[in-house]
Amino acid sequence: MKLINLISTLLFASSIVCVLSIDPKTFENQFNKDPTSPSQWYSLLPGNKVVPGENVTGSIAWGYFKDELFLDGWGKLSIETVSTVSDEIAFTGAGYLEGYLSWNQIYNFSVNYFSTFLNTTNAKEFPIEVVEFVSNNYQYMDEQVKAASPTDPYWIQVANAMSQLNGLYNGYNDATVGTEYQLSFLEIYMLNLYGDMGDIISATMSDNTEFTPLSRKDVEQKMATDGHCTALIKLAPNNAELYVAHTTWAELAQMSRIYKRIKIPVASTPYGSETLFASYPALLVSIDDFYMIRPSQLMLTETLNSLLNNTLYSVVTPNSFLYWVRNLVANRLSNSGFEWVNYFVPYNSGTNNIQFMIVDYKLFTPNQPIQPDTLWIVEQYPGGYVAADVSFSLIENSYWASYNRPYSQEVYDIMGYPYYYEKYGDLFSWGFNPRANIFRRDQGNIDSLQGMQSIISYNEYKTDPLSDGYPGNAIAARYDLKAPPRHPYSWFYWGPHGGIDGKVMNKAMFDSFTVLAINGPTVTDECPPFSWSEFPDVSHVGLPEVFQFSWVTINL
Repeated sequence: MKLINLISTLLFASSIVCVLSIDPKTFENQFNKDPTSPSQWYSLLPGNKVVPGENVTGSIAWGYFKDELFLDGWGKLSIETVSTVSDEIAFTGAGYLEGYLSWNQIYNFSVNYFSTFLNTTNAKEFPIEVVEFVSNNYQYMDEQVKAASPTDPYWIQVANAMSQLNGLYNGYNDATVGTEYQLSFLEIYMLNLYGDMGDIISATMSDNTEFTPLSRKDVEQKMATDGHCTALIKLAPNNAELYVAHTTWAELAQMSRIYKRIKIPVASTPYGSETLFASYPALLVSIDDFYMIRPSQLMLTETLNSLLNNTLYSVVTPNSFLYWVRNLVANRLSNSGFEWVNYFVPYNSGTNNIQFMIVDYKLFTPNQPIQPDTLWIVEQYPGGYVAADVSFSLIENSYWASYNRPYSQEVYDIMGYPYYYEKYGDLFSWGFNPRANIFRRDQGNIDSLQGMQSIISYNEYKTDPLSDGYPGNAIAARYDLKAPPRHPYSWFYWGPHGGIDGKVMNKAMFDSFTVLAINGPTVTDECPPFSWSEFPDVSHVGLPEVFQFSWVTINL
Protein backbone atom coordinates (compact mmCIF):
# COMPACT_ATOMS: atom_id res chain seq x y z
CA MET A 1 0.00 0.00 0.00
CA LYS A 2 1.34 3.42 -0.89
CA LEU A 3 1.52 6.18 1.68
CA ILE A 4 -1.98 7.41 2.39
CA ASN A 5 -2.17 11.10 1.60
CA LEU A 6 -1.71 12.77 4.94
CA ILE A 7 -4.40 13.88 7.31
CA SER A 8 -7.61 13.90 5.28
CA THR A 9 -7.22 10.43 3.86
CA LEU A 10 -5.60 9.02 7.00
CA LEU A 11 -8.37 10.37 9.17
CA PHE A 12 -11.50 9.94 7.12
CA ALA A 13 -10.85 6.70 5.25
CA SER A 14 -12.92 5.13 8.00
CA SER A 15 -13.43 5.78 11.68
CA ILE A 16 -15.06 4.44 14.79
CA VAL A 17 -18.30 6.38 15.09
CA CYS A 18 -20.00 4.20 17.69
CA VAL A 19 -18.81 2.05 20.55
CA LEU A 20 -19.48 -1.61 19.86
CA SER A 21 -18.01 -4.66 21.50
CA ILE A 22 -17.52 -7.99 19.78
CA ASP A 23 -18.82 -11.12 21.42
CA PRO A 24 -15.92 -13.48 22.25
CA LYS A 25 -17.48 -16.17 20.04
CA THR A 26 -17.78 -13.96 16.96
CA PHE A 27 -14.27 -14.75 15.84
CA GLU A 28 -14.71 -18.47 16.46
CA ASN A 29 -17.95 -18.58 14.52
CA GLN A 30 -16.54 -16.71 11.53
CA PHE A 31 -13.22 -18.50 11.17
CA ASN A 32 -13.29 -21.86 12.96
CA LYS A 33 -15.21 -24.57 11.18
CA ASP A 34 -15.15 -26.72 14.33
CA PRO A 35 -16.49 -24.56 17.20
CA THR A 36 -15.05 -26.99 19.77
CA SER A 37 -11.50 -26.45 18.44
CA PRO A 38 -9.46 -23.71 20.15
CA SER A 39 -7.57 -22.89 16.96
CA GLN A 40 -7.25 -23.62 13.30
CA TRP A 41 -4.40 -23.03 10.89
CA TYR A 42 -4.83 -20.63 7.98
CA SER A 43 -2.60 -19.87 5.03
CA LEU A 44 -2.24 -16.69 3.00
CA LEU A 45 -2.03 -17.18 -0.76
CA PRO A 46 -1.13 -14.57 -3.41
CA GLY A 47 -3.93 -12.10 -4.00
CA ASN A 48 -4.63 -11.90 -0.24
CA LYS A 49 -6.60 -15.12 -0.24
CA VAL A 50 -6.86 -16.74 3.20
CA VAL A 51 -7.62 -20.47 3.20
CA PRO A 52 -7.74 -23.16 5.92
CA GLY A 53 -4.60 -25.22 6.42
CA GLU A 54 -0.99 -24.95 7.50
CA ASN A 55 1.59 -24.02 4.82
CA VAL A 56 -0.76 -24.74 1.95
CA THR A 57 1.01 -25.08 -1.40
CA GLY A 58 1.89 -21.63 -2.72
CA SER A 59 1.52 -19.95 0.70
CA ILE A 60 3.17 -16.65 1.54
CA ALA A 61 2.42 -17.03 5.26
CA TRP A 62 0.52 -19.29 7.61
CA GLY A 63 -0.52 -19.24 11.23
CA TYR A 64 -3.28 -19.37 13.78
CA PHE A 65 -4.91 -17.22 16.44
CA LYS A 66 -6.34 -18.74 19.60
CA ASP A 67 -8.82 -16.27 21.07
CA GLU A 68 -8.41 -17.49 24.65
CA LEU A 69 -8.55 -14.24 26.61
CA PHE A 70 -11.54 -15.47 28.60
CA LEU A 71 -10.06 -18.95 29.04
CA ASP A 72 -6.66 -18.23 30.59
CA GLY A 73 -6.09 -14.51 30.01
CA TRP A 74 -4.02 -14.73 26.81
CA GLY A 75 -4.70 -14.83 23.12
CA LYS A 76 -2.05 -16.80 21.22
CA LEU A 77 -0.91 -15.79 17.75
CA SER A 78 1.62 -17.65 15.63
CA ILE A 79 2.64 -16.40 12.19
CA GLU A 80 5.34 -17.75 9.88
CA THR A 81 6.31 -16.81 6.33
CA VAL A 82 8.24 -18.50 3.58
CA SER A 83 11.86 -17.50 3.06
CA THR A 84 11.87 -17.47 -0.74
CA VAL A 85 9.85 -14.33 -1.45
CA SER A 86 10.90 -10.70 -1.36
CA ASP A 87 11.03 -8.83 1.94
CA GLU A 88 8.07 -6.69 0.95
CA ILE A 89 5.91 -9.73 0.22
CA ALA A 90 7.00 -11.59 3.37
CA PHE A 91 6.55 -8.73 5.83
CA THR A 92 3.33 -7.53 4.23
CA GLY A 93 2.02 -11.08 4.36
CA ALA A 94 2.91 -11.52 8.03
CA GLY A 95 1.11 -8.30 8.92
CA TYR A 96 -1.87 -9.15 6.72
CA LEU A 97 -2.47 -12.54 8.31
CA GLU A 98 -2.16 -11.08 11.83
CA GLY A 99 -4.69 -8.35 11.09
CA TYR A 100 -7.04 -10.79 9.37
CA LEU A 101 -7.02 -13.45 12.10
CA SER A 102 -7.10 -11.21 15.19
CA TRP A 103 -9.46 -8.52 13.91
CA ASN A 104 -12.00 -8.93 16.72
CA GLN A 105 -9.47 -8.31 19.47
CA ILE A 106 -8.01 -5.40 17.47
CA TYR A 107 -11.36 -3.70 17.32
CA ASN A 108 -12.16 -4.11 21.02
CA PHE A 109 -8.67 -2.97 21.99
CA SER A 110 -9.00 0.10 19.77
CA VAL A 111 -12.16 1.20 21.56
CA ASN A 112 -10.54 0.97 25.00
CA TYR A 113 -7.27 2.48 23.77
CA PHE A 114 -8.74 5.59 22.18
CA SER A 115 -11.15 6.07 25.07
CA THR A 116 -8.19 6.03 27.47
CA PHE A 117 -5.78 8.26 25.55
CA LEU A 118 -8.09 10.63 23.66
CA ASN A 119 -11.48 10.41 25.42
CA THR A 120 -13.22 9.55 22.18
CA THR A 121 -13.56 6.63 19.80
CA ASN A 122 -14.43 8.85 16.84
CA ALA A 123 -11.30 9.55 14.79
CA LYS A 124 -12.84 12.79 13.53
CA GLU A 125 -12.65 14.09 17.10
CA PHE A 126 -8.97 13.26 17.68
CA PRO A 127 -6.95 16.39 18.60
CA ILE A 128 -5.65 17.93 15.39
CA GLU A 129 -2.23 18.53 16.99
CA VAL A 130 -1.84 14.79 17.61
CA VAL A 131 -3.13 13.87 14.16
CA GLU A 132 -0.71 16.29 12.49
CA PHE A 133 2.25 14.92 14.47
CA VAL A 134 1.40 11.31 13.67
CA SER A 135 0.71 12.02 10.00
CA ASN A 136 3.90 14.04 9.58
CA ASN A 137 5.88 11.35 11.31
CA TYR A 138 4.69 8.65 8.93
CA GLN A 139 5.40 10.89 5.96
CA TYR A 140 8.91 11.56 7.30
CA MET A 141 9.63 7.83 7.59
CA ASP A 142 8.36 7.23 4.09
CA GLU A 143 10.53 10.03 2.67
CA GLN A 144 13.64 8.75 4.47
CA VAL A 145 13.15 5.21 3.17
CA LYS A 146 12.68 6.42 -0.40
CA ALA A 147 15.85 8.53 -0.21
CA ALA A 148 17.99 5.80 1.40
CA SER A 149 20.09 3.13 -0.24
CA PRO A 150 17.91 0.10 -0.99
CA THR A 151 20.78 -2.20 0.02
CA ASP A 152 21.49 -0.65 3.44
CA PRO A 153 20.45 -3.19 6.13
CA TYR A 154 19.09 -0.46 8.43
CA TRP A 155 16.81 1.05 5.83
CA ILE A 156 15.70 -2.35 4.59
CA GLN A 157 14.35 -3.05 8.07
CA VAL A 158 12.62 0.33 8.34
CA ALA A 159 10.90 -0.43 5.05
CA ASN A 160 10.03 -3.91 6.28
CA ALA A 161 8.41 -2.50 9.41
CA MET A 162 6.27 -0.20 7.28
CA SER A 163 5.33 -3.09 4.98
CA GLN A 164 4.26 -5.18 7.96
CA LEU A 165 2.15 -2.29 9.29
CA ASN A 166 0.50 -1.79 5.91
CA GLY A 167 -0.21 -5.51 5.71
CA LEU A 168 -1.84 -5.42 9.14
CA TYR A 169 -4.07 -2.54 8.06
CA ASN A 170 -5.18 -4.31 4.89
CA GLY A 171 -5.68 -7.67 6.58
CA TYR A 172 -7.81 -6.16 9.33
CA ASN A 173 -10.03 -4.26 6.92
CA ASP A 174 -10.40 -7.19 4.54
CA ALA A 175 -11.62 -9.28 7.49
CA THR A 176 -14.14 -6.59 8.48
CA VAL A 177 -15.20 -5.42 5.02
CA GLY A 178 -18.87 -4.51 4.88
CA THR A 179 -19.12 -4.08 8.66
CA GLU A 180 -19.10 -1.17 11.09
CA TYR A 181 -15.76 -2.36 12.43
CA GLN A 182 -13.56 -0.83 9.72
CA LEU A 183 -10.59 1.24 10.92
CA SER A 184 -8.60 3.90 9.09
CA PHE A 185 -4.86 3.64 8.54
CA LEU A 186 -4.45 6.51 11.02
CA GLU A 187 -6.17 4.47 13.72
CA ILE A 188 -4.13 1.34 13.02
CA TYR A 189 -0.92 3.38 13.08
CA MET A 190 -1.90 5.12 16.31
CA LEU A 191 -2.53 1.77 17.99
CA ASN A 192 1.10 0.91 17.23
CA LEU A 193 2.14 4.13 18.96
CA TYR A 194 0.89 2.82 22.32
CA GLY A 195 4.30 3.42 23.89
CA ASP A 196 4.73 6.85 22.26
CA MET A 197 1.23 8.28 22.52
CA GLY A 198 1.39 9.79 26.01
CA ASP A 199 4.55 11.72 25.14
CA ILE A 200 3.14 12.80 21.77
CA ILE A 201 0.12 14.27 23.55
CA SER A 202 2.32 16.04 26.11
CA ALA A 203 4.65 17.39 23.41
CA THR A 204 1.91 18.70 21.13
CA MET A 205 -0.78 19.90 23.52
CA SER A 206 1.18 21.63 26.31
CA ASP A 207 3.38 24.69 26.66
CA ASN A 208 6.84 23.28 27.42
CA THR A 209 8.93 26.43 27.13
CA GLU A 210 9.50 26.60 30.91
CA PHE A 211 9.84 24.01 33.65
CA THR A 212 6.47 23.47 35.31
CA PRO A 213 6.75 22.00 38.83
CA LEU A 214 4.04 19.56 39.81
CA SER A 215 2.38 19.34 43.22
CA ARG A 216 3.03 16.27 45.37
CA LYS A 217 -0.37 14.88 44.42
CA ASP A 218 0.12 15.53 40.69
CA VAL A 219 3.66 14.17 40.49
CA GLU A 220 2.66 11.00 42.35
CA GLN A 221 -0.24 10.53 39.94
CA LYS A 222 2.11 11.05 37.00
CA MET A 223 4.57 8.52 38.38
CA ALA A 224 1.75 6.07 38.99
CA THR A 225 0.13 6.38 35.58
CA ASP A 226 3.32 6.93 33.53
CA GLY A 227 5.35 4.32 35.38
CA HIS A 228 5.32 1.42 32.97
CA CYS A 229 6.58 -1.85 34.44
CA THR A 230 8.92 -3.51 36.91
CA ALA A 231 11.69 -5.93 35.90
CA LEU A 232 14.12 -8.24 37.67
CA ILE A 233 17.11 -10.11 36.21
CA LYS A 234 18.38 -12.62 38.75
CA LEU A 235 21.52 -14.75 38.83
CA ALA A 236 21.07 -17.93 40.85
CA PRO A 237 23.68 -19.08 43.42
CA ASN A 238 26.86 -20.42 41.82
CA ASN A 239 25.67 -18.95 38.50
CA ALA A 240 23.46 -22.01 38.10
CA GLU A 241 20.69 -20.12 36.29
CA LEU A 242 19.85 -16.69 34.90
CA TYR A 243 16.22 -15.65 35.31
CA VAL A 244 14.27 -12.72 33.84
CA ALA A 245 10.89 -11.55 35.13
CA HIS A 246 8.69 -8.59 34.27
CA THR A 247 5.33 -7.14 35.25
CA THR A 248 3.69 -4.57 33.01
CA TRP A 249 2.19 -1.51 34.66
CA ALA A 250 -0.56 0.04 32.56
CA GLU A 251 -4.13 1.20 32.43
CA LEU A 252 -6.31 -1.76 33.34
CA ALA A 253 -8.39 -1.11 30.22
CA GLN A 254 -5.41 -2.40 28.21
CA MET A 255 -5.57 -5.98 29.53
CA SER A 256 -6.37 -7.38 26.06
CA ARG A 257 -3.23 -9.49 25.92
CA ILE A 258 -1.85 -11.62 23.10
CA TYR A 259 1.33 -13.69 23.18
CA LYS A 260 2.86 -13.68 19.70
CA ARG A 261 5.38 -15.77 17.82
CA ILE A 262 6.40 -14.11 14.54
CA LYS A 263 8.87 -15.88 12.23
CA ILE A 264 9.97 -14.14 9.01
CA PRO A 265 13.10 -16.06 7.90
CA VAL A 266 14.21 -13.89 4.98
CA ALA A 267 17.86 -13.17 4.23
CA SER A 268 17.72 -9.61 5.64
CA THR A 269 17.01 -10.86 9.19
CA PRO A 270 20.01 -13.13 9.93
CA TYR A 271 19.88 -12.48 13.69
CA GLY A 272 16.24 -11.63 14.34
CA SER A 273 14.04 -13.80 12.16
CA GLU A 274 11.92 -15.27 14.95
CA THR A 275 10.50 -13.53 18.02
CA LEU A 276 8.31 -14.66 20.93
CA PHE A 277 6.84 -11.71 22.83
CA ALA A 278 4.03 -10.49 25.06
CA SER A 279 1.92 -7.95 23.19
CA TYR A 280 -1.50 -6.48 22.45
CA PRO A 281 -3.94 -6.60 19.53
CA ALA A 282 -2.64 -4.81 16.40
CA LEU A 283 0.78 -4.01 17.87
CA LEU A 284 3.82 -5.19 15.92
CA VAL A 285 6.01 -4.72 19.01
CA SER A 286 5.69 -5.83 22.61
CA ILE A 287 5.48 -2.48 24.47
CA ASP A 288 5.92 -4.33 27.79
CA ASP A 289 8.66 -5.19 26.64
CA PHE A 290 9.41 -8.92 26.92
CA TYR A 291 11.13 -10.48 23.91
CA MET A 292 12.90 -13.75 23.15
CA ILE A 293 14.69 -13.48 19.79
CA ARG A 294 16.23 -16.13 17.55
CA PRO A 295 18.84 -16.84 16.34
CA SER A 296 20.61 -13.99 18.19
CA GLN A 297 19.55 -15.42 21.58
CA LEU A 298 18.88 -11.92 22.85
CA MET A 299 16.27 -11.49 25.57
CA LEU A 300 14.89 -7.96 26.04
CA THR A 301 12.81 -6.27 28.69
CA GLU A 302 12.34 -2.70 29.96
CA THR A 303 10.72 -0.22 32.31
CA LEU A 304 9.74 3.35 31.51
CA ASN A 305 11.45 6.38 33.08
CA SER A 306 8.78 9.02 33.61
CA LEU A 307 9.75 12.38 32.12
CA LEU A 308 9.53 14.93 34.95
CA ASN A 309 11.27 17.80 33.14
CA ASN A 310 8.59 18.98 30.76
CA THR A 311 10.96 21.33 28.87
CA LEU A 312 12.46 18.27 27.16
CA TYR A 313 9.23 17.89 25.20
CA SER A 314 10.22 20.99 23.25
CA VAL A 315 12.77 18.91 21.32
CA VAL A 316 10.32 16.14 20.42
CA THR A 317 9.65 16.28 16.69
CA PRO A 318 7.79 14.16 14.12
CA ASN A 319 11.01 14.20 12.06
CA SER A 320 12.27 11.20 13.99
CA PHE A 321 11.62 7.49 14.31
CA LEU A 322 9.21 6.55 17.04
CA TYR A 323 9.86 3.72 19.45
CA TRP A 324 8.00 0.98 17.57
CA VAL A 325 10.07 1.16 14.37
CA ARG A 326 13.45 1.56 16.11
CA ASN A 327 12.58 -1.43 18.30
CA LEU A 328 11.77 -3.62 15.29
CA VAL A 329 14.92 -2.58 13.43
CA ALA A 330 17.17 -3.30 16.43
CA ASN A 331 15.50 -6.64 17.15
CA ARG A 332 15.99 -7.85 13.59
CA LEU A 333 19.56 -6.71 12.97
CA SER A 334 21.36 -7.22 16.29
CA ASN A 335 23.51 -10.08 17.51
CA SER A 336 24.66 -8.49 20.79
CA GLY A 337 23.59 -5.95 23.36
CA PHE A 338 26.08 -3.44 22.00
CA GLU A 339 24.73 -3.84 18.47
CA TRP A 340 21.15 -3.56 19.70
CA VAL A 341 21.89 -0.20 21.35
CA ASN A 342 23.57 1.12 18.22
CA TYR A 343 20.62 0.19 16.02
CA PHE A 344 18.03 1.50 18.49
CA VAL A 345 19.28 5.00 19.28
CA PRO A 346 19.54 6.67 15.82
CA TYR A 347 16.64 9.00 14.98
CA ASN A 348 15.67 9.07 18.69
CA SER A 349 12.14 10.44 18.96
CA GLY A 350 12.33 11.28 22.67
CA THR A 351 9.06 9.41 23.20
CA ASN A 352 8.59 6.28 25.33
CA ASN A 353 11.76 7.03 27.27
CA ILE A 354 12.63 3.65 28.69
CA GLN A 355 15.45 1.73 30.26
CA PHE A 356 15.95 -1.24 27.95
CA MET A 357 17.78 -4.30 29.27
CA ILE A 358 19.36 -6.71 26.79
CA VAL A 359 20.40 -10.15 28.05
CA ASP A 360 22.64 -12.12 25.69
CA TYR A 361 21.92 -15.75 26.50
CA LYS A 362 24.64 -16.87 24.06
CA LEU A 363 27.14 -15.66 26.63
CA PHE A 364 25.56 -17.40 29.62
CA THR A 365 26.64 -20.92 30.53
CA PRO A 366 25.21 -22.36 33.76
CA ASN A 367 27.75 -22.70 36.56
CA GLN A 368 30.34 -20.67 34.64
CA PRO A 369 31.54 -17.08 35.29
CA ILE A 370 29.46 -14.23 33.88
CA GLN A 371 31.07 -12.83 30.75
CA PRO A 372 31.27 -9.17 29.72
CA ASP A 373 28.36 -8.04 27.50
CA THR A 374 25.92 -10.49 29.10
CA LEU A 375 23.71 -7.58 30.22
CA TRP A 376 23.49 -4.19 28.52
CA ILE A 377 21.16 -1.32 29.35
CA VAL A 378 20.27 1.82 27.42
CA GLU A 379 18.31 4.77 28.80
CA GLN A 380 16.86 7.19 26.28
CA TYR A 381 15.62 10.73 26.83
CA PRO A 382 14.61 13.48 24.37
CA GLY A 383 17.84 14.52 22.68
CA GLY A 384 20.14 11.81 24.03
CA TYR A 385 20.81 8.48 25.67
CA VAL A 386 23.25 6.66 27.94
CA ALA A 387 24.17 3.00 27.49
CA ALA A 388 26.43 0.62 29.40
CA ASP A 389 27.48 -2.97 29.91
CA VAL A 390 26.25 -3.65 33.46
CA SER A 391 27.19 -7.33 33.63
CA PHE A 392 29.30 -6.38 36.65
CA SER A 393 26.08 -5.84 38.61
CA LEU A 394 25.16 -9.49 38.14
CA ILE A 395 28.62 -10.45 39.38
CA GLU A 396 28.65 -8.09 42.37
CA ASN A 397 25.00 -8.14 43.42
CA SER A 398 23.57 -11.26 41.70
CA TYR A 399 20.69 -9.21 40.29
CA TRP A 400 19.62 -6.21 38.25
CA ALA A 401 16.32 -4.50 39.06
CA SER A 402 14.47 -1.83 37.10
CA TYR A 403 11.54 0.24 38.38
CA ASN A 404 10.91 3.50 36.51
CA ARG A 405 13.85 5.43 37.92
CA PRO A 406 16.88 6.30 35.74
CA TYR A 407 20.07 4.46 36.69
CA SER A 408 22.43 6.85 34.89
CA GLN A 409 23.11 10.01 36.86
CA GLU A 410 23.09 12.00 33.60
CA VAL A 411 19.65 10.74 32.64
CA TYR A 412 18.37 11.07 36.21
CA ASP A 413 19.41 14.73 36.31
CA ILE A 414 18.22 15.81 32.89
CA MET A 415 14.83 14.10 33.24
CA GLY A 416 14.05 16.20 36.31
CA TYR A 417 14.28 13.76 39.24
CA PRO A 418 16.60 15.79 41.55
CA TYR A 419 13.99 18.54 41.98
CA TYR A 420 11.41 16.09 43.31
CA TYR A 421 13.94 14.09 45.33
CA GLU A 422 14.91 17.25 47.19
CA LYS A 423 11.26 18.05 47.91
CA TYR A 424 9.78 14.62 48.57
CA GLY A 425 12.60 12.22 49.33
CA ASP A 426 13.37 8.62 48.51
CA LEU A 427 10.21 7.93 46.53
CA PHE A 428 12.08 9.64 43.66
CA SER A 429 15.47 8.03 44.20
CA TRP A 430 16.98 5.22 42.14
CA GLY A 431 18.39 3.21 45.02
CA PHE A 432 15.90 3.66 47.85
CA ASN A 433 12.39 3.91 46.40
CA PRO A 434 9.96 1.25 47.71
CA ARG A 435 10.50 -1.27 44.90
CA ALA A 436 14.29 -0.89 45.09
CA ASN A 437 14.11 -1.62 48.80
CA ILE A 438 11.86 -4.65 48.36
CA PHE A 439 14.11 -6.17 45.68
CA ARG A 440 17.23 -5.55 47.77
CA ARG A 441 15.65 -7.29 50.75
CA ASP A 442 14.07 -10.26 48.96
CA GLN A 443 16.11 -11.10 45.88
CA GLY A 444 18.61 -13.17 47.85
CA ASN A 445 15.88 -15.72 48.65
CA ILE A 446 15.14 -16.47 44.98
CA ASP A 447 16.56 -19.65 43.48
CA SER A 448 13.74 -20.99 41.28
CA LEU A 449 11.13 -20.07 38.70
CA GLN A 450 8.51 -20.21 41.45
CA GLY A 451 10.50 -17.65 43.41
CA MET A 452 10.57 -15.37 40.37
CA GLN A 453 6.83 -15.78 39.91
CA SER A 454 6.27 -14.82 43.54
CA ILE A 455 8.49 -11.74 43.52
CA ILE A 456 7.20 -10.31 40.25
CA SER A 457 3.60 -10.66 41.56
CA TYR A 458 4.47 -9.39 45.02
CA ASN A 459 2.10 -7.03 46.81
CA GLU A 460 1.70 -7.36 50.57
CA TYR A 461 1.07 -3.68 51.14
CA LYS A 462 -0.87 -4.08 54.38
CA THR A 463 1.86 -5.94 56.25
CA ASP A 464 5.12 -5.10 54.47
CA PRO A 465 6.67 -2.02 56.14
CA LEU A 466 8.48 -1.14 52.90
CA SER A 467 5.10 -0.53 51.23
CA ASP A 468 4.06 1.85 54.02
CA GLY A 469 0.46 0.72 53.76
CA TYR A 470 0.06 1.85 50.14
CA PRO A 471 -0.87 -0.70 47.40
CA GLY A 472 1.11 1.30 44.83
CA ASN A 473 4.37 0.75 46.72
CA ALA A 474 4.84 -2.85 45.58
CA ILE A 475 6.44 -4.83 42.77
CA ALA A 476 3.01 -5.40 41.21
CA ALA A 477 1.11 -2.21 42.06
CA ARG A 478 -2.64 -2.21 42.68
CA TYR A 479 -3.61 1.44 42.35
CA ASP A 480 -7.22 0.31 42.06
CA LEU A 481 -7.17 -0.48 45.79
CA LYS A 482 -7.63 2.47 48.10
CA ALA A 483 -5.01 3.14 50.75
CA PRO A 484 -6.07 2.74 54.40
CA PRO A 485 -7.70 5.79 56.03
CA ARG A 486 -4.57 6.64 58.02
CA HIS A 487 -3.06 8.02 54.81
CA PRO A 488 -4.13 11.44 53.50
CA TYR A 489 -6.15 10.40 50.47
CA SER A 490 -5.16 13.47 48.45
CA TRP A 491 -1.51 12.39 48.55
CA PHE A 492 -2.02 9.00 46.99
CA TYR A 493 -3.27 8.16 43.52
CA TRP A 494 -6.25 5.85 43.19
CA GLY A 495 -7.51 4.63 39.83
CA PRO A 496 -7.68 1.78 37.27
CA HIS A 497 -3.93 1.37 36.84
CA GLY A 498 -1.18 -0.91 38.06
CA GLY A 499 0.55 -4.20 37.38
CA ILE A 500 -1.48 -6.06 34.79
CA ASP A 501 0.54 -9.22 34.19
CA GLY A 502 3.66 -11.27 34.92
CA LYS A 503 6.19 -13.02 32.68
CA VAL A 504 9.04 -15.29 33.84
CA MET A 505 11.71 -17.28 32.01
CA ASN A 506 15.21 -18.74 32.35
CA LYS A 507 17.96 -20.09 30.10
CA ALA A 508 16.32 -23.47 29.57
CA MET A 509 13.03 -21.82 28.70
CA PHE A 510 14.76 -19.51 26.27
CA ASP A 511 16.29 -22.50 24.53
CA SER A 512 12.84 -24.07 24.14
CA PHE A 513 11.10 -20.75 23.33
CA THR A 514 8.83 -21.12 26.35
CA VAL A 515 7.62 -18.61 28.91
CA LEU A 516 5.41 -18.56 32.00
CA ALA A 517 2.81 -15.78 31.93
CA ILE A 518 -0.22 -14.53 33.84
CA ASN A 519 -2.71 -11.82 32.89
CA GLY A 520 -4.42 -9.53 35.38
CA PRO A 521 -3.63 -7.56 38.54
CA THR A 522 -1.94 -9.61 41.25
CA VAL A 523 -4.15 -11.61 43.63
CA THR A 524 -2.78 -12.19 47.15
CA ASP A 525 -4.15 -12.51 50.67
CA GLU A 526 -4.14 -8.71 50.74
CA CYS A 527 -5.21 -8.06 47.15
CA PRO A 528 -8.60 -9.39 46.02
CA PRO A 529 -9.27 -10.20 42.34
CA PHE A 530 -9.79 -7.10 40.24
CA SER A 531 -13.39 -6.44 39.18
CA TRP A 532 -14.68 -3.85 36.75
CA SER A 533 -17.58 -3.22 39.13
CA GLU A 534 -15.28 -0.70 40.84
CA PHE A 535 -14.86 1.28 37.60
CA PRO A 536 -18.03 0.75 35.53
CA ASP A 537 -17.58 3.97 33.56
CA VAL A 538 -14.09 3.06 32.26
CA SER A 539 -14.23 1.60 28.75
CA HIS A 540 -13.40 -2.12 28.96
CA VAL A 541 -15.23 -3.69 26.04
CA GLY A 542 -14.28 -7.26 25.29
CA LEU A 543 -12.58 -7.78 28.66
CA PRO A 544 -13.53 -10.23 31.43
CA GLU A 545 -15.47 -8.62 34.24
CA VAL A 546 -13.24 -10.24 36.86
CA PHE A 547 -9.54 -11.10 36.48
CA GLN A 548 -8.47 -14.17 38.43
CA PHE A 549 -6.33 -16.20 36.03
CA SER A 550 -3.49 -18.58 36.82
CA TRP A 551 0.01 -18.80 35.42
CA VAL A 552 0.11 -20.54 32.04
CA THR A 553 2.93 -21.96 29.95
CA ILE A 554 3.26 -20.32 26.54
CA ASN A 555 4.96 -22.34 23.78
CA LEU A 556 3.69 -21.36 20.34
